[in-house]
Amino acid sequence: MRGSQPLLEEELKQIVQELEESTDRFSKRNLCLILLGCYCGFRVSEILSLVVADCCHEQDLPSIIINKRITVKRRNMKNKMEGRTVMVNPKLQKALYNYLSQWPEIFGKCRCESMRQPLGSSPLFPSQKYDKDENGNDIPRSLTQRQVDMVLNKLCKKLGIETSGTHLMRKTFADRVNKKLDRNIALVQKALGHKSINSTTSYLSFDQTEIDNAISKI
Repeated sequence: MRGSQPLLEEELKQIVQELEESTDRFSKRNLCLILLGCYCGFRVSEILSLVVADCCHEQDLPSIIINKRITVKRRNMKNKMEGRTVMVNPKLQKALYNYLSQWPEIFGKCRCESMRQPLGSSPLFPSQKYDKDENGNDIPRSLTQRQVDMVLNKLCKKLGIETSGTHLMRKTFADRVNKKLDRNIALVQKALGHKSINSTTSYLSFDQTEIDNAISKI
């Protein structure tokens, strides 16, 4: 079993390719969900706290300009001590543009009108359910963590990829950024937004062969 291992680079490429080639109307949404985890290292709860305005600063369709950085507000962070801002990877930027610029096609014209454009205050990943504001207007809810888990598990099952749930996306981010930073644990800690370096090391997968080779050379 995979356990808590991150996605391999080839596995992530498989997932991206599958979603980019899919004709399912929610494939662009699902690609953004996964890339926000794998390229930004956000937790699922943090991803689902985002609204459209967090990702773009022109919210009237079709004029969509994707932000260069995305911030999860302090109240939506795990420890609620401070927010976290992450640069938007070019691949994620493209995926967000494709998703947001096709919002009416994905969710339907009537639904978009009910969410009242500009869409800035709408959840980035709205569900089919609504709440009511004090005036009785529909306020769309975000997807639930369980729904995101089902999306990822269904996709991985189709591709023959073992998965331990949505947390592997943040694990994947940790693993990839660790390699790109030449295993500079202090920088990886900052990238993940950890207060304790012990939390950072628990996220990282270590190559047993590399460890064995080092021991043999002592």
